[in-house]
Amino acid sequence: MAKVIAYRNRETGELEDITSLIRRFKKKVLDDQILYECKRRECFIPKSLKKKLKSIEAKKRQKKNYKPKY
Repeated sequence: MAKVIAYRNRETGELEDITSLIRRFKKKVLDDQILYECKRRECFIPKSLKKKLKSIEAKKRQKKNYKPKY
């Protein structure tokens, strides 16, 4: 026999099974874009480092596209 787990909803006071609770949680996370924010903050690069990387890439491009004039 399957064991049913139910939790009391704080707002309504009604019992709610675990599947609907998880479904509601996932919907809330998607609506609030919590995962997007976490991913964005996970790979944060400071402005000074961005400038440095950008200048290094520019130098690589110049070196690659350099054609000597004879």
